[in-house]
Amino acid sequence: MKRYLTMLLVSLFTWIETVTADDTQHLSIAVGDWPPYFDQEAPDQGIVAQLLRDVFAEEGFTVSYHFLPWKRAYYEAAMGKHDATAVWMHAEEREQEFTFSDPVLKERFVVFHLKDQPVSWSSVEDLSDLRLRGSIGYSYGSAFDQAIEDDLLSIEWVASTVLNFRRLLFDRIDAFPEEINVGYHILLAS
Repeated sequence: MKRYLTMLLVSLFTWIETVTADDTQHLSIAVGDWPPYFDQEAPDQGIVAQLLRDVFAEEGFTVSYHFLPWKRAYYEAAMGKHDATAVWMHAEEREQEFTFSDPVLKERFVVFHLKDQPVSWSSVEDLSDLRLRGSIGYSYGSAFDQAIEDDLLSIEWVASTVLNFRRLLFDRIDAFPEEINVGYHILLAS
């Protein structure tokens, strides 16, 4: 009897370990570097990265982030190389490849400009006479994206927000849109 009980306990512990190991699943999420939200250099990889990690952990998932250029992050996730990609604005055409969660971030887009060269605007169309730049792979909201598509705005795309700040300082552009916390994070880090 003692032998059977030992075998049962060994079997039960083996089964519990197997179930526990199988219950913890791993997610691979492709993202772009977008401090402070996703920050490849930060210990927690950014505030939204940590938030998502905590939410998935409550459901039994571990998460690893793969930092790529934004367009590549989207493409690789769409092709199935990663389980997901994070913090994209909702767009109907993206529903063909992805299921969207509820929003995890409330963004606030502003236009950065030099203090001594103020930009007065109340609608996106008011920016049409400005030399604008944006970061490759970024969306600045549906109104801004639509104005670009409708040729109401002329915007040149560069590799990063840091380059946009440099161009602004050297008077190569008049302004550029950016999410306010991202812009301030970059300014404080520089």
